[in-house]
Amino acid sequence: MTIKVARVDARKGLASLYLWHIAQGLWVTLRHAVANLVRPSRIETVDYPETKKVMPPGYRGKHRLLSRPDGTVKCTACMMCATV
Repeated sequence: MTIKVARVDARKGLASLYLWHIAQGLWVTLRHAVANLVRPSRIETVDYPETKKVMPPGYRGKHRLLSRPDGTVKCTACMMCATV
């Protein structure tokens, strides 16, 4: 019984070191940085503590600890009620 070993040629050049992909990512970052320096009026800033966003009445993002009709706590041990 013979075993065949498949020889795979190693990638050569920039592709083997992922330098091309790193350069692409750096190019995107540089493009955004230059665009923000050239047109600073397009940068959006949020004055969070001073100006709070109005939440719709059906917003369910706030954690709360609920109780059952018999008075026991509805807890699933997720520890999210500790963040309130």
